[in-house]
Amino acid sequence: MSTDLVPAAASALAITPGQSGWTDQQLAVIRQIGTQKATKADLDLFLHVCLRTGLDPFLKQIHLVEYGGKPTIQTGIDGFRVVARRAADAAQEPLEYEDTQWCGPDGVWADVWLQDGPPAAARATVLRGGRRFTAVALYSEFVGMKKEYDERTNKPTGRMVVNSMWSGKPAHMLGKVVEALALRKAFPNDLGGVHAPEELDHRTVQGEVVREERPAAEPGEQLVAAMALVAGAGTREDLAAVWAEFGTVLSVADRARLSAAIKASPAYAVEDAQPAPAPEADEDGVVIEADVEDPPY
Repeated sequence: MSTDLVPAAASALAITPGQSGWTDQQLAVIRQIGTQKATKADLDLFLHVCLRTGLDPFLKQIHLVEYGGKPTIQTGIDGFRVVARRAADAAQEPLEYEDTQWCGPDGVWADVWLQDGPPAAARATVLRGGRRFTAVALYSEFVGMKKEYDERTNKPTGRMVVNSMWSGKPAHMLGKVVEALALRKAFPNDLGGVHAPEELDHRTVQGEVVREERPAAEPGEQLVAAMALVAGAGTREDLAAVWAEFGTVLSVADRARLSAAIKASPAYAVEDAQPAPAPEADEDGVVIEADVEDPPY
């Protein structure tokens, strides 16, 4: 990954050495690809770190992202390695690594993690100028978590589960975390205040616990869930419950589709003690506004 700043003539977004503030064009892009909540102080600090590390946000080498409701500066492990190498070369100091190791609850370290479950810890050592900088990362402190959602209703269950990256590659993810920690210890002036994304999956950033959030469901996902419930409905009460849950959150077009499915359901033909009308739709299949605002059940 290149860390050289783009020459000023090459791009209107180029960061020039000694630049004291973002240009209007740079700032517009930073806010578009980063966080809208960044204050001027956040943006000034981000520019300072970009200049100090030589990493270019417009080449996606470094990012200002929102974690725990606060702007946080982040780069990948490759960015850590490049900054460390350049700093060591500038200081004319040798930079070496010892092999990353992992261990289980028994505390026995291994060069390769071959167990089925995740490791309990990982350790990495960076040697800078003959000095050793060792870091240890516990799986329980860094494992990435996310909210669990019910696949049928798309609503949170109230439980936290391990996210897909950490469940699929726990040793790899923990290895990147511990390497970033060791590099930051060895190069505090160059990497201080910069985080690897793996560190932030389940960390406390400025007093707030950071967890991976589930992105907002696509409109079609909610309709699919509603249709599945309609297909399994046995009574009008069941259909009423579906409409009560989804009728006010779907788009107008999807409410029309749900309305048609409810009226076509065999359960709708079943006479209840208190039969209720199905949601109405006009000739174009659009739900009549009154029925959208007032649930038909």
